[in-house]
Amino acid sequence: MAYVYVTGYSQQLTDGFLNSDIVTMKYNKHGDMVWGTPRFYNGPANLRDDGYAVVVDPVTKTST
Repeated sequence: MAYVYVTGYSQQLTDGFLNSDIVTMKYNKHGDMVWGTPRFYNGPANLRDDGYAVVVDPVTKTST
């Protein structure tokens, strides 16, 4: 089955500071979100995190 991965960033105002986290979503061929909810990643420094690309392992078919 083919999937479509979409990635980017989401911004939130936290304690008066604008913070961005990477957000990734996975959709099936019918346009339904496979994971149910978007996946977020907040880096260790709690600063600006941007998602630009997704790489999928062709052997295991898992996203990295």
